Amino acid sequence: MNKKIIGVLLVAVVCIAVVVAQVTAQSSPFVIDGWVTAKGAPCNNSCVLITNTNTSECWHAENNSDSNYYQLVLNGSENVSTGDLLRFNVSGCNYTKTEEHTVTQEELDNGGFMLNVSLVEPQELIWQGDITLVNGATCNVTAHNSGESYVINQTTALGALDAAAEEGDFSYTVSDEWYASWGSLLVDSIADIQSEGWDGWMYWVNYPEDPTPMVGINQYKIKDGDVVTLYWSSNMNMMPADSPKLLIINVSVCSVFDTGKGTYPSISGTHYGTIIAEQNISVNRIYTYPCAGTGGHTEYVKIWNETRNESVVAEWNGYIEDYHNLSFDTTLTLKKGVIYNYTITTGSYPQIIHVPYKHVTGGNITCTRFEDVNGKEYENWLPAFRLWYAPTIHVPADYGTIQEAINHSSPGTTIIVSPKSDTDNVYNEHIEINESLSDIKLIANGEVVIRNDASGMRLYEGDQITVLGEGCTVQGFEIRNGWTGGTYPNYPGAGVRLCSGNNTVRDNHIYNTSGGIVLEESSYNTVENNTIRNALLMMAIWGDYNFIADNTFGSDTVSDRVSSWRLGGSGDSYDKPASYNIVRGNTFVGRTSLKGSDNQIYNNKFSVDNDIGSENTYNITKTPGTNIVGGLYLGGNYWSAYTGTDTDGDGIGDTPYEYDQLPLVMM
Repeated sequence: MNKKIIGVLLVAVVCIAVVVAQVTAQSSPFVIDGWVTAKGAPCNNSCVLITNTNTSECWHAENNSDSNYYQLVLNGSENVSTGDLLRFNVSGCNYTKTEEHTVTQEELDNGGFMLNVSLVEPQELIWQGDITLVNGATCNVTAHNSGESYVINQTTALGALDAAAEEGDFSYTVSDEWYASWGSLLVDSIADIQSEGWDGWMYWVNYPEDPTPMVGINQYKIKDGDVVTLYWSSNMNMMPADSPKLLIINVSVCSVFDTGKGTYPSISGTHYGTIIAEQNISVNRIYTYPCAGTGGHTEYVKIWNETRNESVVAEWNGYIEDYHNLSFDTTLTLKKGVIYNYTITTGSYPQIIHVPYKHVTGGNITCTRFEDVNGKEYENWLPAFRLWYAPTIHVPADYGTIQEAINHSSPGTTIIVSPKSDTDNVYNEHIEINESLSDIKLIANGEVVIRNDASGMRLYEGDQITVLGEGCTVQGFEIRNGWTGGTYPNYPGAGVRLCSGNNTVRDNHIYNTSGGIVLEESSYNTVENNTIRNALLMMAIWGDYNFIADNTFGSDTVSDRVSSWRLGGSGDSYDKPASYNIVRGNTFVGRTSLKGSDNQIYNNKFSVDNDIGSENTYNITKTPGTNIVGGLYLGGNYWSAYTGTDTDGDGIGDTPYEYDQLPLVMM
């Protein structure tokens, strides 16, 4: 055959082969398919529109009314290429959803891919934000179905929800229907969206990295940096990503620097050393661990870093209030990894940690040296203390009522109460500091009135202020009832009732109330510089080691002259004890009942009738100093019924009055 003809035929064969190969490549199918569900159930006859965003081509996938399966067959590389972004717009069963998918080379080689679509309601973000929780703080939660109140640790998932609700100004409710069996509270509404049957609120901490929690929301312990997600779920398998309603809480936990307790031997002195925090810790208080049965405390503390020009100082004010805690002159944030120096001078018998270095809660502490009160030096005596932060709340700026501020407090909170306006300074409410709150300081800023006209038939209901927590302060208020004569509407309520220890009631004016100040089996309190009048019971002390000084009980009115003041003795239906109390510098207009035992009562001014018990001490040793009636010596008390003489003019009677060996007389 002619070589030229053969060549032409070969070229023709090659061209035919190339064309066939091209036709074969173009006809390779690329299949996209999957299943569509809505709220976890099959969604038949859904509409699936797929768009290649790189070429703007779009296609409708095939499906039918009897199935939730869809399928789209494309011509391979003619319609899609590696890296193309395909957008899926899916609708059905009253829901819509948009998803995107990037085509890979592997999917081109395999001839397609499967994409299942789960339709849900459009996600509603109810609230998202940051909150700070305090270690050791609590909050009160009431179950709406039973009315029972529960004290919850703030550093729980439920505590985070409670703080978020306050910050975000939305409501929530809990049910305790499972509490008896499992100890769990259930969140059954958020932002007025109520659970319905098995559809309801679930929570997840650190979704999706961590597994779903296996305990109740009130039991899950939160750490610094956790993210708490609450989401509406229609089945137990639903994830937050599929939920129509979300609430996301970013949590910070306010930590402490705590060395923990020490041991004997102990002696006071000055500690020098360094501390390093493991995370940023804000502090404005220092607590000193005392040896049991002693007054161990810190008298002076300074913490500083010269390079950063940061320092705080605190000084002791004596054995008053909660003297184991001192407040710094400002707030200091201990920065993570930064070395801070400390100087701590202690008194009495504080606990000591007998090592030169210790890894503690919140960081590390090192002893440079310790010099005791006798001048002896040590290199392995660390002070035992806790650095922590106590927040301040302002009423009405932060909360409209005093009780609301208390309910949102943590131990150590200072609550500053100011008048509501220039024309309104009255807070009409019963105030209660519950037993879970310690070291709450309730302080008036200006002329502030607390008034409670409620009946006193239920326990504490007739009180103006009831203190159940330890170490609290009530200072500077006008406290009264609406009494204008006749029966006291709050009987047998008190202006201030202390049912715990180590509290301070100072600089208050209490009047027109059934009871003034009542110490209800309460010890180690300080009551000073208060004025109480127009009360049936000016004061009652049932407890030990209380300090009652510089108060005025009553005025020269008929009602006050027949009022009573009790130290121990009769209370309810039995005699209540009172021992080792100090009562000095007070003025009494009404009748007093001085019972109990081993109480020291001196430099007071007594009027009207007095029931003087024989087991107390009514004078100190004659000591130079101005007494309560202007005399030159301290000794016993002034008794208006005393008729003795003072021949030497020293202001001390020549003869005893009852059990008072050194009664005072007017100069």
